[in-house]
Amino acid sequence: MLLQTNTKKIQSKLADYCRTGELTLTTEVNQKHVHHYRRLVYNIIDDMLQSAFPIFYEFVDTKLWDEIVNTFFSTHACQTPHVWKVPGEFYQYACDNNLKEKYNLPFLEDLLLFEWIELDIHTMKDEEFPAYKAKGNWSDDILVVNPEYRILSVKYPVHTTAPSTIDVNNPGQYFILIYREPKKGSVQFLDISILFALTIEKIEEEKTITEITDELQTVFSFQDKAFAQEQIINFCKDLQQKDFVLGFKK
Repeated sequence: MLLQTNTKKIQSKLADYCRTGELTLTTEVNQKHVHHYRRLVYNIIDDMLQSAFPIFYEFVDTKLWDEIVNTFFSTHACQTPHVWKVPGEFYQYACDNNLKEKYNLPFLEDLLLFEWIELDIHTMKDEEFPAYKAKGNWSDDILVVNPEYRILSVKYPVHTTAPSTIDVNNPGQYFILIYREPKKGSVQFLDISILFALTIEKIEEEKTITEITDELQTVFSFQDKAFAQEQIINFCKDLQQKDFVLGFKK
C-alpha cells in the first residue's frame, strides 16, 4: 500500500531530523520525546561502526571517534537500506572527504578498507563453488580456488602492524588475501607477496602453475625458474591446507 503524500513528507522530515538533528516538524510530532528517535538511530549506527572497525575504534580517542561518526551521520545520506552495509559507505565517505589528510592519518583509508572488506566477505552472498577433485598434478593441472575472497593492495601494513607503530613516512606495497572459510564461515586473511597475488590472479584465468611460472618469468626474471615454480607450488599447497585452494579442476 502506497503512503499518502503528506505521510511520506512527515516520515522524510523525521528521517532528516534523526540524521542532522535539525527539526522542521512542529505539531506532527511530540516535541518532548522526538529526540529519542535521533538518539536511538545514532546509537545503532555508532554501534555498527564500532563493530565494523574495531582496530580504528581502539586506536583513536573517544572525542575524535565521536567527531568523525557524528559528522558522517549528520552530513552523509546513506544509500543502503541494510545497516551492515553502512560501514562500506563510511569507508567511501572517508575517502571522498580526504579524512586521512584532515586528521593526519596517512594509513586511514587502508585500515578502513581492510576492516570493511573483512566484514563484507563475512556477510557476502554465498558463491557457487566449482566442481573439483582432491588430487592432481601440481605443475600441470588447473587449480580450483575458493571463490569467496578478495585481494587488497595497500600502502601500509595495517593487517600486520598496530596503527600506533606504523611508520607513516615509509609507505610500501602490501598485498592481503582475505577469504571466507568453507563450511565454517569464518574470515581469514594472509599477508602475501606480489608474486603470489599475481599467481592467484592467473589461477583464476585457468593457467597451470607451469604456465604461470613461464608468464611471471617475464615480470620477475627468475634466476632459477625451477626453484621459483617450486616456491609457487609450496605456496599453493599451504593454501590448500588453509581451505583456500580447494583442489584440481575435473
